Amino acid sequence: MRGIYNAMQQGDRATAAMFQRAGSSFSTDRELENYRTQVAFVPAKIIGFTVITADLKWKYDWEEVRFTESTASIATKTNGLNKTNQGWAYNWNELANAVGFWAPLGGPTNVPAGFKVKPMAINTPVMLFPVRDTTGALYWVFDKVNAIDGACP
Repeated sequence: MRGIYNAMQQGDRATAAMFQRAGSSFSTDRELENYRTQVAFVPAKIIGFTVITADLKWKYDWEEVRFTESTASIATKTNGLNKTNQGWAYNWNELANAVGFWAPLGGPTNVPAGFKVKPMAINTPVMLFPVRDTTGALYWVFDKVNAIDGACP
């Protein structure tokens, strides 16, 4: 039971994630939350998404990645963090989106007619940051401007 906690104390997220998937957990939820608030960011890539509000907001499936300098690329980290063991990621920009307002573009009046906000493309690299919601629960967010797409008039 203390295996995941000990791994986290030593900064070994991969081992901790492995323990977590095996059914082990922190001694208390507070221990897990304390660890997650100490993580500054997680390099990740988007691997899927689910609509929250059509053409405005999505929640994202993700997986931790590592940078490879020799090829200037990223690769999925073995036993890394991901949506399954950490929860969904949300785009900070999308949280303000509403009918008539698209952050940071201002809204549909600033783009050609028929264009819509699009979700992040699969394999988009992001830096995930832990944040708390109004209940104190921890979530992962990233900050990227969405693409807009449509047919030119």
